Amino acid sequence: MKQLIYLCILLISAPTQAQTASPAPGPAVTVEVNRTHCLVQFVETLAGGRSGHRGSRRVFETSRFNTPAAQRWLRRYQSLDHEPEFGRDGYPAGRLGSMGSITPSYLAASADARDLADLQRRTVGLLPNEV
Repeated sequence: MKQLIYLCILLISAPTQAQTASPAPGPAVTVEVNRTHCLVQFVETLAGGRSGHRGSRRVFETSRFNTPAAQRWLRRYQSLDHEPEFGRDGYPAGRLGSMGSITPSYLAASADARDLADLQRRTVGLLPNEV
């Protein structure tokens, strides 16, 4: 019984002790909006990419912005090989991890890019020249 009472006292007092303790200094975090990265993610979503929200695509399809010209641009984007995969040396073909992707590097470049021209400069050598 004494142990149960002691446990209850500890559980009740622990949150108040945690609140009164001074927080340790941590890393400073800033949140920024990057229009180029948002555009890349938005186009990927509209083109039916894996990482997008299907609801956003449905809203676009019923909106006034879903024009024949927009459909042509989306079909052109879908036809590009913008996710080339490459075989990794030392891995047997067909095994998990044997294929690499440039997607993480491409998204990082889009997050750092100031505009589309800057994104193009940052992805030279990452994507094939025709893409």
